[in-house]
Amino acid sequence: MNQGVELDNREIVSYVGRLYKNAKCIVDMYEMNETSVLDDNYMQQKALLNIVDRILLQCDSQSRFLLKNVYFKNNEKKWYQQYYASSTYYRLKKKAVDEFVELLDSFEH
Repeated sequence: MNQGVELDNREIVSYVGRLYKNAKCIVDMYEMNETSVLDDNYMQQKALLNIVDRILLQCDSQSRFLLKNVYFKNNEKKWYQQYYASSTYYRLKKKAVDEFVELLDSFEH
């Protein structure tokens, strides 16, 4: 029997968020240096950003807002309190995470 690791949707989106933020830093560094030679690393990081951005665009606007602020930007921990009650935030966050993972699973580029 396969004892593989099963990740929940939150862990998947959190991992993609870390990859996205790292890729954004790398791409920004390349673009600040205005180098004319763009290597494979730059192209791979840019492709990752493009894929995640395309998936986010397919999410409904509320999910996109939550996902960007929770996983893809560096916000304060309690940023959502000015927008949502805690119970509403956690309910909408779960919906957004599930939506993102479903779109990620069906993504074709």
